[in-house]
Parts: sequence; C-alpha cells; structure tokens
Amino acid sequence: MDSLNIIEKYKNMVINEFKDMSLILYGSTVYGVETSDLDICFFSNKEISNDRLEKLKYLTRLFHIKNNLAIDEEVPYDNKLIYTKNMIMQTFKEPPFPYVENKYVINPISKTKEYLSSLEMSKRLLLNILTVRHNVLFGNADQIKKYSDEAWEIIIKIVLSYSEKKEVSISELINYLYEDPYTHAKGELYLGYKTNLKEKMYYLENCVNENIRRLEEKNIVTKTLKKKYVFNESWLKK
Repeated sequence: MDSLNIIEKYKNMVINEFKDMSLILYGSTVYGVETSDLDICFFSNKEISNDRLEKLKYLTRLFHIKNNLAIDEEVPYDNKLIYTKNMIMQTFKEPPFPYVENKYVINPISKTKEYLSSLEMSKRLLLNILTVRHNVLFGNADQIKKYSDEAWEIIIKIVLSYSEKKEVSISELINYLYEDPYTHAKGELYLGYKTNLKEKMYYLENCVNENIRRLEEKNIVTKTLKKKYVFNESWLKK
C-alpha cells in the first residue's frame, strides 16, 4: 500500500467528527514501511459513548476493507482503538504488572482470546504505544509527550524492579526492554519492543538516554564512575 496516502485518507475521513480527540499512528508504518494494516488509536480527554465507539469501529473496519487492508483485531478494537484520559491515568497508577514480594513481575503474554481481550493486555499495549515511536496525526501533541514521559518512567521502573537491578548500564537496560532476563521471551511475547528495524533500535536507544537524563535531573538516578546508573531504591518500590 502507499502508506502516506492511506494514512492521509484515514485522517481526512475521521478528523471532522473526531477532532476533539488525538489520533496516533504507531507501528512500522511510522518508519515508512509498507504494512498490511494501520496501527492507529485515539486518545480522548473525556469518556466515550458506546454509540460513538461503535461508529468509529465501523468506520475503521470499513476503511480497511475499502482500501484492501487487513483488519488486525487480535487485540480487539474495544481494547485498543480509544484510550480515555481516565484509562491512561488508571494505567499509570496501576500498571499491568503485579507487585509480588517487593518487586514487579512481567507475566508472559498469552495468545488466548481471553488474555488478548483483557484489561491487562489493553494497558500493556497502551504503554508500548506511548514508548515506541508514534506520530500525532491530529490533536494535542504536548499532552501526548507528557503521557509518553510518564510511560517511560513506568517501563524503566518495571524492568529494573523485575530484573532486580539497582545499577545498570544503558546497554543492559536496553537489553532488559528487549528480552525477559529469566524466560528469554522477546518482542510480542514480552514487552513488544522489536529489533526488526535499525530505526526502531536507534529510536529506543535515544529514548532510554533521554529519559535517563530526565531521571538524573529529578535525582532518581546517579551516574557512577564506571558509566553505570544507580537508581533510588525507594523509587523502584511500588
């Protein structure tokens, strides 16, 4: 498909009726890679009526059909097409990772219909969308950036707590994002970060560096002489 043309067509189709929300494009299409479907979602500052959600789901499915695109509802649209502010705040307050015996636990992804339709999966996808490269096609880009910063702090805290590391190098931290240190699960079966494009890897590395600098400014992390980073123990706790 002609990615840029398809994205513009979808944006133009929904912008008038849904311009009170922010439209986010994520996935490989952001890098100019031609894919079989559009990875898009909407962020809304207010709750959405069932009728409005159903209309957006219908328009999105119809758009995919008319443009010969695959409809990827492995995670159903009910769980990923619209994220309200309340849902985003709930995810930040109660991340989709259980806290057991003084550490966060990253459960394996289960490819069952029940799990992929669960609130936990919806929250995990939200954190991934906010921390991978994404484009704001219309809406409040500044607000999305704030959400992204918050999501990065949560993800960094989760992987360090899970791996039981208080001191890491940048490369070690990045490895914990890509691969479960215990089961060695990767990609969609872990946190969703993939190494299939160099551009994705560069973006993730830049994000980690940027967010470590922010955490340094907040006195949450300190750089050692060995070029490792020590994290505040109280910050790593729930």
